[in-house]
Amino acid sequence: MDINEPLQHYASPYYDPVKAHEYYMRTRELKGRRSTTKLNDEGKKVWAYTKNEISGKKKEKVKEEQEKRKQKIAELRAKAKVTREQISAKLKELNAQLP
Repeated sequence: MDINEPLQHYASPYYDPVKAHEYYMRTRELKGRRSTTKLNDEGKKVWAYTKNEISGKKKEKVKEEQEKRKQKIAELRAKAKVTREQISAKLKELNAQLP
């Protein structure tokens, strides 16, 4: 390849820059979240109901997970206490065997 030769990139036969620009201009506005200000009264009621249902279920799920976590922690602490007592008993037994 000669250094004075122009660099040529791959050109797809299916790419149409005019069509691509038209598509961009048609879809360039960001959609974002839907605003509730454009809803009518019934739409606002449905929106509020749905939002309350979702947040309520989310709170229930969080409480369930917190309870599961508390139970797991209690089980692990009980298991650790038993293990600690076994280790202490074993150490006392080994300490008693020493002269």
